[in-house]
Amino acid sequence: MKILIICDLYLPVIGGAEFAVNSLAKQFVKKGHEVFIIASRIPRKLPEKDIIDGIPVERLYFSIPHNTKSRLVHMVFSGKTQKKLNKIIEREQPDVVDLYFASENTMYALEAKKKFNFPFVISLQGNDIHKNIHKSQKHKKIISEAVESADYVTGSSENFLLEVRNTFPSITKKSGVTANGIDPEKFSSEEKYTSEKLYVFSIGRFEHKKGFDMLIRAYKQIKGDVELIIAGSGDELQKCKNLAASDKRIKLIGNVSEEEKVKLYRGCEFFVLPSRIEPFGITNLEAMICRKAVLATNVGGVSEIVTKKSGMLVAPDSDSIKNGIEQMLKRKDLKKLGENGKRFVEKNYTWDKISDRYLKIFKEVLKHERSSGSCVEKKSII
Repeated sequence: MKILIICDLYLPVIGGAEFAVNSLAKQFVKKGHEVFIIASRIPRKLPEKDIIDGIPVERLYFSIPHNTKSRLVHMVFSGKTQKKLNKIIEREQPDVVDLYFASENTMYALEAKKKFNFPFVISLQGNDIHKNIHKSQKHKKIISEAVESADYVTGSSENFLLEVRNTFPSITKKSGVTANGIDPEKFSSEEKYTSEKLYVFSIGRFEHKKGFDMLIRAYKQIKGDVELIIAGSGDELQKCKNLAASDKRIKLIGNVSEEEKVKLYRGCEFFVLPSRIEPFGITNLEAMICRKAVLATNVGGVSEIVTKKSGMLVAPDSDSIKNGIEQMLKRKDLKKLGENGKRFVEKNYTWDKISDRYLKIFKEVLKHERSSGSCVEKKSII
């Protein structure tokens, strides 16, 4: 099967969705399928054509007009971008197209779908529904139309998929959960972060929905010498630095390498995810594969991953997070919780297993399209 993935940002840009697409693509290839990736050309200095991990990548200028600046960009690039995308589809002749994360790429994928009528899957991840459809009425209309026209829609968790179904009621019978995964080999090192004191660890983007401000406010109320280390960057980093400035136990260390991240997981007492909104929560999986217990807020799809066997769930507010941290610091079974979590992830959330879910969907969609006679033959695409 030949799979075309149209994503938003992609490697070498670093982020959860970027790593997810890369991990899925490698698994698809490993299982005997052919993969081609189309990504947004951001930052602009990235090459138009690339090969990453042996998989061809082509980057295009995607835009949706919703203000003066974007309208100008759209006027310059939109026609060329659509033609390039169409030519790629003509050249590659994919059996299925997966739009992974609906963003500015959606309008172009939708137009190509109308032209070629290929089997079309949309993989929604969170911010495409929580954020992107609210950028403008144009964004909402285009993403809505694309979702409605898709042959299958996937969501990262049962909770998030329910939200998607409520947003787009007509997709109820053509949707399912694929989730996200991790590569256990990337977390195999047992080396720990060097710290003079015991510490609790958290990591993620510094934005409102991630709740790091709540975590900092909670920790400032906790007595003792145990430190809190938070890694990551984002729009609210400076705000959180100001909030943490009066407490020397709270360390905001910015972005870290993948190797350093694993060391931080390995060395902590337990991991904290303080999100206000969280469709999935892949950092929970990362902590669990490193044998760490997890304290997380009970939002979105988090409860599908973190249970009393692997950690503790609390309400998304500072007082509840404070109480949860205090209870976790007193627990004697953190090692057992960590071992339980590791087994759970290995059984359910490796990229090997997640990729099988995607491939099953792709095959079902392709089979349905062929049996219904609505799938355009490859020779007619050209």
